[in-house]
Amino acid sequence: MGYRFIWLVVLLATGALEPPTAGAEEKPKESKTGDTAAKAVFPMQEISLSKLLDLSPRLSGELTRGGRAAYQKEPFSEVKAYPKLRSKKPIYGFIRLGSDPLVRDSGTAVYFVADETGEKPAEKKPEPKEPEKEESILDTLGAALGLKTNNKPAAPKLPELKNTYDRLYVDLNGDLDLTNDPPVTPQKTPPGGLVLQYSSIQQCVVFDEISVPVDFGEELGKRPVRLIPRLQVQEYKGDEYPSVGFIAATVRHGDIKLGKEAYKAILAQRYMITGRYDLPSTGLLLTSSSDPNARSSWWGGDQLSAMRPAGDTYYTTSTTPLGDKLIVERYQGPMGVLRIGAGDRDIEKLSIQGSLHTKENVSVPVGRLSGGRGGSLEPASECRLPVGDYIPDYVSIEYGDLRFSISENYHSDGKGMAIDRDAWVYGIKIREDKPFVWDFSNKPEVMFTSPAKDQTYHPGDEVSVKGVLIDPKLTIMIRRLNHTGRMEEKTVDLGNGKTSTYKQQASLDPQVTITDASGKQIAEGPMPFG
Repeated sequence: MGYRFIWLVVLLATGALEPPTAGAEEKPKESKTGDTAAKAVFPMQEISLSKLLDLSPRLSGELTRGGRAAYQKEPFSEVKAYPKLRSKKPIYGFIRLGSDPLVRDSGTAVYFVADETGEKPAEKKPEPKEPEKEESILDTLGAALGLKTNNKPAAPKLPELKNTYDRLYVDLNGDLDLTNDPPVTPQKTPPGGLVLQYSSIQQCVVFDEISVPVDFGEELGKRPVRLIPRLQVQEYKGDEYPSVGFIAATVRHGDIKLGKEAYKAILAQRYMITGRYDLPSTGLLLTSSSDPNARSSWWGGDQLSAMRPAGDTYYTTSTTPLGDKLIVERYQGPMGVLRIGAGDRDIEKLSIQGSLHTKENVSVPVGRLSGGRGGSLEPASECRLPVGDYIPDYVSIEYGDLRFSISENYHSDGKGMAIDRDAWVYGIKIREDKPFVWDFSNKPEVMFTSPAKDQTYHPGDEVSVKGVLIDPKLTIMIRRLNHTGRMEEKTVDLGNGKTSTYKQQASLDPQVTITDASGKQIAEGPMPFG
């Protein structure tokens, strides 16, 4: 009781929660048993990303990736004019906003260029010391419960970054002329959650917030979308690799229920910046209201389009275009059974855990829902699923002494990760009248993703040979083959002459030999089916 009260006081005191205007929101309906009715609507309040990260720093990794921009070393021919630049290595780029993830080159391309002026930032004048404040209600509550509210923990020491990019020119007015747009400068004190800290990162520049008009469609027209640009430069083997991302500056949050379970919900545009929240790719993060550490963890479970289990059924979620309301509906369609089978093999230990998705990109978890809060999954030999045709997102299989993983095959013959979704077969067909028994009776094949069949080489060229194990009938990839009954010892070099040794399940990597036209062996080594 005390914890929930303090959490409410903290949110109100920081302004994170603002009471909705009377009559502006639709009150969620509940059944007589206390769970949500067949359909319920929950209000969602807007909050700045910076404020949310101050309240929940652990969300940084999930909310700050942003939409990735395309970039190159030379100017784009589509741009009419660029400003005079000082950098010897300007970064030219563009990002598509408001695009349809299933339609190539859709949305509006917003062009930009990053420059290095070499100017030193203006010295910041010391802020006047604030007079000591009277003890607040938070201090009183904290003292009563033995919490130290006055002593803030020291901020983590960031790695020394050598930031040189200090100007960003963005075509905010959409006229393809970057000379008439005001330059965007770096934030002097960006939120810690936006500054990435890895040994390979040489620069991480968080720029001031910008506002870009995005077309929301005929009904809503163009509306401003607030974004935080972030530029990174990473070093690998002596080479520099720049990248620019645009992070949504606001998210939506609120309290919802799935069945009888209460959750704190966050709606966010994490990877694609569309402005709208009513798209399947919108992020929806749910945390149990009774346990802040309880989060459902399955591939696709963090998207709006996912079907989430609760009790003995599933729930779907959707939003209004502006994300101010989250709609939860109970699935009332037919159900079927997915079962892991041994086929004609003498195997007793069979289980599956993970998730599948439909052609419409609706993900469902597979396995057994644990009794704990948050919707965590445990392995199971069979599970009930909504009727439909599926392909694996990512599942882990225990099959006797074998443990392996399966995902859709996102490779193409000789072309690496050349995804062709039109070629995928949604072969896991869940029907109401008959269980789908997955017994792995289809004959697997090896697909070489490199080199291509007709690729030619010259003497002295380096040839990279990469292969994946696939089931061509189900267009799936079989990965991480391990033997659970055998352990192998691994040693890791920790540097400074120190090593660490540990044991793990034996990886069943095939040994591959390569011979030339005369039959002479020229290469040999393991090739893990990653």
